[in-house]
Amino acid sequence: MNDAAVLLAAQGPDGVSGESMPAEEWEQRLG
Repeated sequence: MNDAAVLLAAQGPDGVSGESMPAEEWEQRLG
């Protein structure tokens, strides 16, 4: 889960690359 958090932080709030989930799902999973 840490890796996902790091990737999300590196991408930014709207920098989702579409690898697996949209930003909203990342927010739900990471809390």
